[in-house]
Amino acid sequence: MPHIKPSSLAVILFLGLLLPVSADGAGYYFSDAGTRALGRGTAFIASADDLSAQYYNPAALVRVRGNQMYYSLSAVDQYVYFDRNDEPEEDLTFDPIYNQSPAFLIPAFSFSSDFGLPDTTFALGFFSPFAPDLTYPADGAQRYVLIDSLIWQFAVGATVAHRITDWLAVGIGLESWFLRVEQQLALTMAESDDPSYDIDVGFKVWDKFKPVLSLGLLLDPSPAWSIGLSMRPPIRWQGKGSITADFEGHIFEDQLDGTTFIDDDITMLLNIPIILRGGVALRPVPDLELETAMVYEGWSSLEQVTITDLDLTVKANPDSALLTDDIVITNDVELLAGYRDTFSLRMGGEYDLDDRYSVRAGAFYETSAVPPENQGVGLVDTNKFGFGAGASVDLRRFRLDLSLARLQLASRDITDSALRQLWLKVDLSDPSGSEITDGKVVGNGHFTSHLDMASLAATVRLGHLPDTGPSPRE
Repeated sequence: MPHIKPSSLAVILFLGLLLPVSADGAGYYFSDAGTRALGRGTAFIASADDLSAQYYNPAALVRVRGNQMYYSLSAVDQYVYFDRNDEPEEDLTFDPIYNQSPAFLIPAFSFSSDFGLPDTTFALGFFSPFAPDLTYPADGAQRYVLIDSLIWQFAVGATVAHRITDWLAVGIGLESWFLRVEQQLALTMAESDDPSYDIDVGFKVWDKFKPVLSLGLLLDPSPAWSIGLSMRPPIRWQGKGSITADFEGHIFEDQLDGTTFIDDDITMLLNIPIILRGGVALRPVPDLELETAMVYEGWSSLEQVTITDLDLTVKANPDSALLTDDIVITNDVELLAGYRDTFSLRMGGEYDLDDRYSVRAGAFYETSAVPPENQGVGLVDTNKFGFGAGASVDLRRFRLDLSLARLQLASRDITDSALRQLWLKVDLSDPSGSEITDGKVVGNGHFTSHLDMASLAATVRLGHLPDTGPSPRE
C-alpha cells in the first residue's frame, strides 16, 4: 500500500484517493509498502532505490534521479480460521468460522524530480502499509468480537533527500496521515450467546489530518556496502464519527420506539507506535545486492482503543410494559488491546541478470504484537515467518516490477482468553442509568491464519534520462 503527484497530475491523484487503502497487522500492519521490497522480504532500508524509499528511508531518495512517476497496485488476502471452544456446561457448541472477505486492493502513487540539482531529490507520494479486509458471519461464534472491519490508513506527503557528502545523505518527509475505521459487532443484553438478545452495533470514525515527520539517514562509504536508518514517530489518532445500534429482531424490539438508534458525535482514541528501521546492504559483486535489516515497532503504547463522548439514547415505546424510560448510554467503551513491542529480522537480495532483467527474493521473521490472551478475530497476529520473490524488467524509460509473498502465522490454542462480550447492562427500573460493561469470555479456541500478497508496480522516467541509473549496484 504507497504514493502521489505534482499539480499537473492532480486528477490522477484524486482518482487514486477514491480507491480504498487499509492497514492492520503486527499490531495494525502485516507488511510494509512497496512492490520490490515485498519480494525482498521487506529488507529495503539501506538498499532502497525507487520511490518506495519515501516509506522505508527518506534519505535513499537521493538515488532516484531525473523525473519519475510511480504507480503500484497490491492485493492482500488473509485466511483466518477460528474454532471457538464449545461450552458443554452451557450446552453450547460452535461451528468454525472463516474470513469471508476477498483480497483487498491497495494503490500507491508517487512523483519525484531532482529539478536539475546534482545532490537533491524531491518527491510527492500517496502510500500505505499492507493489510487485509476482514468479514465474518453475522451469526457466527465470533460475532461478539467482530463481524466486519475495514481500517483505512494512508498518507499523502512530501519528501526531500539531500546528499551532504559523497558518502552521507539525509532525508525528511512531512506526511499527512488519514485514518478511517468502520467496524461491526454484536452486543448482548443478557451476558449469554442467545441471539435473541443480540444488538447489531456499528461505528465509523475518521481522523482526517495527522501531520507526521519521518527522518532517514543513508551512509554509502563504499560501493560495496551501505547503511540505512529511518524513524517514523508515533501517531495519536482522535477520530470523530458515529455509532449505530440496530435492535431489529431483538427480544425487546416491541418495547422500543424504533429499531435503529444513532449517536453521531463519538470519539475514538487510538495510538499507532514509533517505528525504527535499520539495514546494512552488501554488494559483493556489481550485479548482486544483499541486505539484512531490523525493525522495531513500539506497539506497547496501544493498551486499549477507547470510544468516548458516547451519548446514545434508545427510545422506549410509550406503551412499553417493561421500560419505564429511555435507555441512555454515556460511559466510555474500552476495547481490549494490551499489545507488545515487536521486532523483526529481514533478509533479502536482488540480482541483475543483465541490463534489463533482475530477480529478487527474501524472508523475514517477526514477533507478535498480540498476547495470546488478547487474541481475537479482529486481529489475528502471532509470531510469523514470511518470504517473497519477484522479478523486474527495465527498459530505461519504463520499469515493471512484480512480487509475490506468503506470510505464515503460528497457530494458537487459547484457553485463558481475556476477550469478553460487550454487555449492555440495563436496569429496567432505571434504564437511563444503563452502561456497557464486560460480559462472558468469548475468545477461547483455535486460531490458524496466513496471508498471501501480490504487488505490481510501474515506473515511468520522464524527460532527460540521467547518465547513470538509480540503483547503487550500477
